[in-house]
Amino acid sequence: MTELVLFNAPQSTCSQRVRFVLQAKGLAFEERKLDLFAGDQLKPDYLKINPNGVVPSLMHDGRVVIDSSVIMEYLDEVFVAPERLVPEDPVARAAMRALMRFIDEVPAAAIRVPSYNLAFLPAFQAMSEAEFLALAESKPLRKEFLLTMGRTGFPDAEMKSAMDRLARSIRRMDDAIRACRVLWTQAPATFHSETVNFEDVWCLPQPVQPGGPLVLLAGQPGPKLAGRIAEFADGWIIEGRPGEEEAEEREVLVRTIDEIREAFVAAGRDPASAHFQIGAKGRRNAAGEADEDHLYRRIEGHWEIGMTQISEILPYAGADL
Repeated sequence: MTELVLFNAPQSTCSQRVRFVLQAKGLAFEERKLDLFAGDQLKPDYLKINPNGVVPSLMHDGRVVIDSSVIMEYLDEVFVAPERLVPEDPVARAAMRALMRFIDEVPAAAIRVPSYNLAFLPAFQAMSEAEFLALAESKPLRKEFLLTMGRTGFPDAEMKSAMDRLARSIRRMDDAIRACRVLWTQAPATFHSETVNFEDVWCLPQPVQPGGPLVLLAGQPGPKLAGRIAEFADGWIIEGRPGEEEAEEREVLVRTIDEIREAFVAAGRDPASAHFQIGAKGRRNAAGEADEDHLYRRIEGHWEIGMTQISEILPYAGADL
């Protein structure tokens, strides 16, 4: 029996995209979660698996594959069913790899700068200079990155550069979604933007859904998100909890749903067509069982404020929440 073991961290975007492929392929795997804040990725046992000291790493029947981009293609090559994710056409495959290279080199690298400032800076500030330097020396793949950051965080110029690269990436993504909308609804299709350009292109067969497949955007609540969704998407997908407490969460959700519906009206779209999807992880009660009462209250509350799709993950026996 084939055995797949994924060493990863839930908040790691590189780990997330490998989990997407595993789920899309319907592959059973053992998940071993590493606590990056506790330094699990730098412990000797893990460094034997991945000398770079980063996540994710995949172990397949005892053999190790590292680097998220490499892991994704490996899974697609080894497990061809139910369908290949990598295009068969060499030109389309080259285009896919060029896009993956862009993601790895531009947005993925850029997001580390504000992410490290937000997640790790408080811990670094509490260290002595000697402790911080020892930590940097222990990072096989991130030593220079940490030394540039220092115990005071990245300088304003570095932050601005990172945010500019992220903004360019978002514009490219937005252009791609707009172009898809045109291809899905027009034949022949013509589209021109800063990053995507084509004329008189036929895309057949077109999607059976009127206007094309549902496009949901994730993002922090606010007018900018509402405007982008109303312009070229269909709704908001909420990741995690936008508030620390349930009352605060509900307030943020209600306000953002109202903003998105108002933006739909301003864009000449039916506000009732806006789609809202939320997912959350269940909790246990005092007896250690799945707290069904809490679950039902959350589902009822989400329906009341206008959610159109709700996914709740129940804790199961023997699993951590």
